[in-house]
Amino acid sequence: MQGFVSYSHRDFEIVGAFMTHLVPAGPSGPHSFWIDRDLTAGRIWDDDIRSRIAASDLFVLLGSANFAASAYIHDHEWPAIEARVAACKGLVVPVMLRDNFHFARKFGHLHNIPVVKGHLRPVGDWHPQNNGHTAAVRQLFAAVELHLKVPAGASP
Repeated sequence: MQGFVSYSHRDFEIVGAFMTHLVPAGPSGPHSFWIDRDLTAGRIWDDDIRSRIAASDLFVLLGSANFAASAYIHDHEWPAIEARVAACKGLVVPVMLRDNFHFARKFGHLHNIPVVKGHLRPVGDWHPQNNGHTAAVRQLFAAVELHLKVPAGASP
């Protein structure tokens, strides 16, 4: 699966920590994830983002108040992601980095992670926070494996 990570640049530190857990150094295995930090100089960044969305079938939304308040995500990324998911039967996994009513409301119809004993627990509420990142990454990969095993049109 080709993954696209959507996040707010205002969450730079917590996103960086999440990405460290998601994509370790060296070969990343059967799944690769693209984040706009991988943009190269001289490129038209909006075109590159749209191109990466069009090539992806897994979308990780790193949720927070900053994510919910981002006009670019709301007006450009999310509509492109929705269209791509509909076209390719892709998977959208919201990861709650920091608790936010608006993110939860918009993406509440999707199962958000990380979840502990049936309750959503934002990564930022974990102590140490690394445990939250680890739980979210484990649950993300479990969702991906389940999605890959379920035939198109079937219920998990």
